[in-house]
Amino acid sequence: MLDELQQVGARIRGLRDILEVSSETLAVSLQIPLATLEAYEQGEADIPVSILYKIAVYFHVELSSLLTGEEPRLHTFSIVRHGRGVVIDRRQEYAHQSFHFQYNN
Repeated sequence: MLDELQQVGARIRGLRDILEVSSETLAVSLQIPLATLEAYEQGEADIPVSILYKIAVYFHVELSSLLTGEEPRLHTFSIVRHGRGVVIDRRQEYAHQSFHFQYNN
């Protein structure tokens, strides 16, 4: 488990370095003492999920990216164009149709 904590801490430190965010700035944003952030980054302390979530939001990354080092991927998906969903006749009382949703990132 210690190795995993060190890897998560290294990812946090790496994000800070890449985005040129000082440890002091991040600690203030997370509302935690600087020493606590440094312990997290060194893998010396277990990081609460609430703090991991705040870090992910701060750096605009997925929480799973902090935990695993990999970007989340959809393995199965389908695209249904608006108004072109397949109509399925199961019961006369209900109208079944594949629907469209829009994702704005």
